Amino acid sequence: MSNKNTKMSLSKATNVAEEINNIDTTEKKTNDRISAKKKNVPNSKILNLIKEQQQARRDAELKADEEAKENQRLQEECERKKEEELLLLEKKREKKREAKKKRIQRQKQEGLYLTKEQREKHHRAQIQFESIGIHIPSRTNAQQSGIQKRVLYNDFQKTNSTSITTPSTEDEDSWDENSDEENICNEDSVQTKDILRAPVICVLGHVDAGKTTILDNLRRTHVQDNEAGGITQQMGATNVPLDTIVERTKMSRKLISRQGDFMIPGLLIIDTPGHAIFQNLRSRGSSLCDLAILVVDIMNGLQPQTIESIRLLIDRQTPFIIALNKIDLLYGWKSNKEKDVESVLEEQDSFTQNHFEKRYDEIIVQFAKQGLNVALYYKNSNPNEYYSMVPTSARSGDGMGSLIAMIIETSQTNLAKHISYTNELQATVMEVKAIHGLGTTIDVALINGCLSVGDKIIVGGQEGPIVTQIRRLLIPESNQELRDTNQYENKDKVMGTCVVKIAARDLEKSLAGLPLF
Repeated sequence: MSNKNTKMSLSKATNVAEEINNIDTTEKKTNDRISAKKKNVPNSKILNLIKEQQQARRDAELKADEEAKENQRLQEECERKKEEELLLLEKKREKKREAKKKRIQRQKQEGLYLTKEQREKHHRAQIQFESIGIHIPSRTNAQQSGIQKRVLYNDFQKTNSTSITTPSTEDEDSWDENSDEENICNEDSVQTKDILRAPVICVLGHVDAGKTTILDNLRRTHVQDNEAGGITQQMGATNVPLDTIVERTKMSRKLISRQGDFMIPGLLIIDTPGHAIFQNLRSRGSSLCDLAILVVDIMNGLQPQTIESIRLLIDRQTPFIIALNKIDLLYGWKSNKEKDVESVLEEQDSFTQNHFEKRYDEIIVQFAKQGLNVALYYKNSNPNEYYSMVPTSARSGDGMGSLIAMIIETSQTNLAKHISYTNELQATVMEVKAIHGLGTTIDVALINGCLSVGDKIIVGGQEGPIVTQIRRLLIPESNQELRDTNQYENKDKVMGTCVVKIAARDLEKSLAGLPLF
């Protein structure tokens, strides 16, 4: 019995010990859970950092809203200013139109206003006087005869020696007003500044300086091989399309602003003879061009016809770029037409570079004696004061891409306003030729406007103005000279700028160098 009681006591003691252990285990777990919760609670520093981040986010959102509102306000302000400028421009145009109307009314009252028919008679009289050697100076030329102007690229205004070729501003105000007031109101739409025509490029220089060879390289033709003695004896004109320009300037695209964007549709290049007896042809060519290429032989420098060409260009206020040709004749020259000529010069041996520097310095002195400042195109930081020189080799092709790129850049920037396309007819007779099967024809440089088969035209003649009707319009293929090809394409209508051969009646006594109306 006592043993049984003893076992029961031990069993109870064991159960009590287990309950105590369970209680201890539970308390330990509870304490561990409480301590873990205390560990996960952030302290004050973390709370402050979180608050700062939230405040910074709110400040950034507020600043972004303010910037958006400010940008919207600036945009609205810009649009408002633009509207005000347009309104002001429209007011100026309206004021200009009103002034023209008042001037026409005053001229009508004074009996000075001319109708369209009377203006045409006036132009015919001018042509007739010119054909017999009587020069009628324009008022603008007379007023500016005592003023010496410096030849600049920016805002350049070309003035020809013959008043009937480019009428002055006052002449346009006096004679070129349309009697129809609706035409006066629409005058602003005649010139489209967003559309540029192909500039007329004239190539001038001394005989055998490489003028025609440069054009052959550009066109990849061989015109000079067909000329007597390799000397140009008549004016030639070539339409150079845009795709040819793009291909030839791929190594010099950095010279063209607007990321190498091309705004002109092509080039019209006129080649002139360099021999002394062809001075009249050089003068005729320089009076047509918007921009000239003056070809200088680097081995011979300035020669008599080069100096004469400089005088022609300065007298006509025509900007020009100097092609320093025949660099392949420098001692030890290594050609690479796939690179910009600046890079090619840097890759030459030291004695070749020294030879180039010597010839270049001598030519700089020669130009200085003519009163002109010149510099290599990649060193010319002021094109308004210094004329750019591009080293070239028409034989090897070195520098040709740089030369064309300089022509494009000058045309699209400094001459953009001058070469804006207009609907007003502007054309000049370059040559008079007898062609088998066509009779006597005239080669015409069409600068602005358009010509169509059946149009009546007026050209200057040996015995007075010649009024005739266009029978055929013929143009050469792209990159082909008008004087050098027998393959022509018939056109019903042509638009400037291009060269065109016109077949018509009574052209036997036509005179070259005069405008076509």
